[in-house]
Amino acid sequence: MDDAVIAEIDDIRTRLGEIAEEREHPSDDSDSQRKELLEEEHRLEARLTELEDEVADSETGVAEEEAAAHTDLTRSPKLPETPEE
Repeated sequence: MDDAVIAEIDDIRTRLGEIAEEREHPSDDSDSQRKELLEEEHRLEARLTELEDEVADSETGVAEEEAAAHTDLTRSPKLPETPEE
């Protein structure tokens, strides 16, 4: 997984936590601030979903690739049968 993607996911989760705290303690201009926070929250959640889907898609088949890299999957050549004595 790309470090930049991990960092962005962490940043989004941190910001979503901050938004939750801000919503618990509204200021005097609470109606417009609440609306802005809600819009930002929806935008961040959508981006987080995109990133998580991107990570899931990029990791598809990782187990198979690793197994193939660590396992010799070539067939052994068929040896001629030896006559029984």
